[in-house]
Amino acid sequence: MQQIGSVTLDPAQMGTPIPVKEITDTVIHTATGETWTVEGGYLDIGILDTMKDLLVNLVGAVVFSVIGYSTLKFSKSSKVADSLVIKPKEMV
Repeated sequence: MQQIGSVTLDPAQMGTPIPVKEITDTVIHTATGETWTVEGGYLDIGILDTMKDLLVNLVGAVVFSVIGYSTLKFSKSSKVADSLVIKPKEMV
């Protein structure tokens, strides 16, 4: 049997994960009126979200790498790079 925990199911919408245990089937209703039933309850939809997260992380890493490289290579000082660096309080 499958189980999940989801904050979407929290009636108070406080971000508390609500466990759903002993899932035996998953029923999918489409906008066109089709209904699909997944026996065993397992649905592999998390991988799509994870792949999108990884793609966004890659884009962010490339952007910050380009900013860092260009700062170190060309100017040694940059308002953009300086605004992204966390500084200790005594340096502020």
